[in-house]
Amino acid sequence: MGRFFQRRLVQPAYPGSLRTILIAAFVLQILGPVGLVGYLSFRNGQKAVENLASQLVDEVNDRIDQHLTDYLNTPQQINQFNLFALKEGLIRLEDQQRLGRYFWKQMQVFPNVSYINFANAAGEFVGVGREDDGELFIEIIDTNHPTEYYRYRLDAQGNRQQFLWSETYNPHMDEWYSDAVAAGKPVWSTIYQWNDQPEIFSISSSYPVYDEQRNLVGVIGVDHILSQTNDFLKSLDVSPSGRIFILERNGLVVASSSEEQAYVQINGTYQRLNAAKSQDPLIQATTRYLVERFGTLDQVVHTQLLHFNLEGERQFVQVSPWNDRYGLDWLVVVAVPASDFMGQINVNTRTTIGLCLLALVLAIAIAIFTARWVTQPILRLNAAAKAIAKGKWDKTVSIQRRDELGELADSFNEMARQLEESFTTLEQKVEERTHILSQTLEQLKTTQAQIVAQEKMASLGALTAGIAHEIKNPLNFINNFAELSVELTEELVEEIKRSINCVDENARSYMDELLMDLHQNAQKIHEHGKRADKIVRSMLMHSRGERSERQLTDINALLNESVNLAYHGMRAQHSSFNLAIKLDFDEIAPMKVVASDMSRVFLNLINNACYATHAKAKQQRNLTDASYIPQLTVSTRDLETHVKIYVRDNGLGIAPEIQTKIFEPFFTTKPAGEGTGLGLSMSHKIIVQEHQGKIQVDSEYGHYTEFIITLPKTIELPTLIESRRDAE
Repeated sequence: MGRFFQRRLVQPAYPGSLRTILIAAFVLQILGPVGLVGYLSFRNGQKAVENLASQLVDEVNDRIDQHLTDYLNTPQQINQFNLFALKEGLIRLEDQQRLGRYFWKQMQVFPNVSYINFANAAGEFVGVGREDDGELFIEIIDTNHPTEYYRYRLDAQGNRQQFLWSETYNPHMDEWYSDAVAAGKPVWSTIYQWNDQPEIFSISSSYPVYDEQRNLVGVIGVDHILSQTNDFLKSLDVSPSGRIFILERNGLVVASSSEEQAYVQINGTYQRLNAAKSQDPLIQATTRYLVERFGTLDQVVHTQLLHFNLEGERQFVQVSPWNDRYGLDWLVVVAVPASDFMGQINVNTRTTIGLCLLALVLAIAIAIFTARWVTQPILRLNAAAKAIAKGKWDKTVSIQRRDELGELADSFNEMARQLEESFTTLEQKVEERTHILSQTLEQLKTTQAQIVAQEKMASLGALTAGIAHEIKNPLNFINNFAELSVELTEELVEEIKRSINCVDENARSYMDELLMDLHQNAQKIHEHGKRADKIVRSMLMHSRGERSERQLTDINALLNESVNLAYHGMRAQHSSFNLAIKLDFDEIAPMKVVASDMSRVFLNLINNACYATHAKAKQQRNLTDASYIPQLTVSTRDLETHVKIYVRDNGLGIAPEIQTKIFEPFFTTKPAGEGTGLGLSMSHKIIVQEHQGKIQVDSEYGHYTEFIITLPKTIELPTLIESRRDAE
């Protein structure tokens, strides 16, 4: 009993565990809120940075959009003015001198334009351009020199002055001319570099000119220097490390805020820079991230604010499509490192961490003092409890305190005294209860044996009644055919007496027929006699409960026999019982089963079906309802690897809440005295354990019940032996 008490009350002791818990509680109370406040402060700072970065890039993007719209609308406006002047007759394309002066005036009005030109279908050309120092020049190709253009410096009045140089040139081969002719409408040319100044990028707005018969007259073009956009992007104040750049959909740089040139020299030729190969780390990483995220830059269809990490640092990126109705389709990208905004937030974070560490040190010191003050009395109580667990009942605790621990010590001392008094009484009660439990167990075993015997007797009684009725039919056959055989024999004797001296063919034939009938009757007597003998032997085997070996058995015949036995057994008990029986059997090859056990299962299921339909019939008669017809359907199905057997009745059914209990031993829904609840339990054991099959039930309360047996066509020998050993 001392060991019992120790197991129940004493838990393994962990020195200092309570002290550790108290210290941890104090520390967590301080560290948790402070850490949470610091974390929330940091997160709010990050949110503020994200909002600030989003607002900043939105503002920058709006300014870039406005700049590009204004900047690139200028060439379109100039071309529209020139077309209007042509239609109104203000200028004539064949008058190169006047046309050049007109272009010179426009260049003075629009300082951002780098070149205004016109070429006709015959190859004549007039163009006015701007040098880096702002001086204007004119280039002309006339009919006297169809393959060369001549460049002249212009004075303040737009007159030709100094001849500069000449160069072979065919305007029809340039994109500004050929793209417009091919499109048949105003277009932007592709971006190109100046041959003598590769750092300058231009783009041409070209308008084709047609006469009234839609014949091509020529092309008017305005060149715009895109490299000037670099200066505008650099002037935008984004952040110290931020980058702004404009891309074509193929990834080539249009302009950027970086100091890097927008072109590279390869094998002596100048090529535009692909942003994914830029020497600027942020431009390169941002472009590669966009390609990785969208697959291709063509997939960017609307403005998006994105985030990615570059060398462990977070970057904010906004990418926005920019296009116009003349064919430009660019992407404006603004990339800003989060670190440009996180300086003050990092300072605040370091301050928060310092305060947390200081609070942690103070909390630990206070916790250690408090833990010692609290745990000292508890440790003394723990030592006393261990002593009592070892049987030292005189061990008490003296704690001179007026708080809860002092009250706990007094209660502990009182508890020890009461335990000592009740210990002996408890042992006596345990011995008495053990003796009573032993007697109850013996009574339970005796009652269980009696119930099993009653179940066997009930089954044997029903079986005997059915067998007696079944034997009556073959015995009637025996009596009837025996009587008929006597009559036929008498007729045969008389006929022989009358025709012994003169037997003709007809008489002899008749005698042969009589002898044949006599032979057949004898066969019938023998057949039904064997059947009666088989029924008697089955009855005796079932009543003794002997276990037979497996043998090839006709399942359909066994079911048919069980149906007859159960039906006539029920009729013997209740003369008013009637049942519509439907048999639907597949052709099944003989199977190796224990025939007596399988017969017991079939009889049990069919007896239950008969009982359920009879009970429902009585119930319907009490309700004056004569429409109910008891029905029993027994069917078999031959499947590939197994056989299914269905026993279905339209009786009372089984309530859903008890369907899971029907295979439990001693569970029954029949009134007392009509069943012990062992039939379905034994059937389940025979099917599942002995024959490796399955038995299932499907029922709707008040309508039907169907039992489904699944038997495998082959049974593994080891499982069969183990099942038989378990049964023995």
